[in-house]
Amino acid sequence: MRAFLSLLLACCLPQAMATVSYYQPDASDLWWNPDESGWGVNMIMQYDTIFATFFIYGPDGKARWYTASDMKSTGAPADMPQHFTGRLYETTGPVVTNAPYNPSAVTRRDVGAVDFEYLRPNGGYITYSIDGVTVSKQVRRQTWATADITGEFYLNRVLRPHLCNGPNTGHEPSLNEPGVMTVARSGSAVQISVRPAAPSTLSCTYTGNATQSGRMTTVNGDYTCSDGNSGPFTLSEIQVSDWGFVSRLSMKQGGCWWGGHFGGTRTTVFESPS
Repeated sequence: MRAFLSLLLACCLPQAMATVSYYQPDASDLWWNPDESGWGVNMIMQYDTIFATFFIYGPDGKARWYTASDMKSTGAPADMPQHFTGRLYETTGPVVTNAPYNPSAVTRRDVGAVDFEYLRPNGGYITYSIDGVTVSKQVRRQTWATADITGEFYLNRVLRPHLCNGPNTGHEPSLNEPGVMTVARSGSAVQISVRPAAPSTLSCTYTGNATQSGRMTTVNGDYTCSDGNSGPFTLSEIQVSDWGFVSRLSMKQGGCWWGGHFGGTRTTVFESPS
C-alpha cells in the first residue's frame, strides 16, 4: 500500500502542482464615451464575471433601467482583448420609500444580448441589443478624481523578457528583485526610488509623468539602475490602497522589452486590529 501511494504521488503530484489559476484583468469602473456625455455603463467585476448597469434612455427620452448581471469572460490570454458576454434585462419595480419594499413586485424582461470587448487597460467597445435594435459604442474609463499613489512600500518587482530572439525565446526565466520603494509626486511628475533589500543589490529610479483613467493610474517615463541599465518604462493599471501598491510594468532593458508586476505592501499600518 505504501509503495502504491508513493507511486501515485510521484505520478500525479507534479501535474497538480503545475495547475495555475487564471486571473482576469480588472475591468471594474464607470465607462463612457467622452463625445457623448449623458449616458454610460457602470461595470463591477468579481473574478471572471461583470455586473453591468446601463444608464441610457428610451425613444421617449426618459431613463430606462437595464442590467446585465452575469457577463462571463470568454477566456483569452491577458494581453489579448477580453470579451464578456451575457443577457441584458429591463427592470421595473415599486417606488422605494420608508414602507416595506416588496421584491416580488420587481419585473425583469430579457431584451437582448450584451458584449463588452475590454481593450486593456483603459478602452473597449460595448455592443448591446434591445428588442432587436443593436448598438455598438467605443467607451473608456471615466475620470473624476486623481488617485494618491504616493507612499513607501516593500517592493517586489517580478519581470520576464518578451520576444528577445534568444535561444530561450518564449521560455525565458522570471527575474525577482525585492526592495523598498518610495513614491513621490508633484502635479503629474512622479519619481519612484527603489533601494535594495537582501539578497538583492539593485537600486533603481523611475521618473515620469502620471495620467489618470478612471480607477487606473499610468506612469510613463525613463529609469536608471545601479547596474548601468536604463531606458523607457510604463507602469499601468496602478492601484494603491491603505494596504499596498500594485501595477503592471513594461520596460526596455538590454535592447529587450521586459514585462511583469511591480508593487508591494505599505511599510506602515494605518488601521488598528479589529
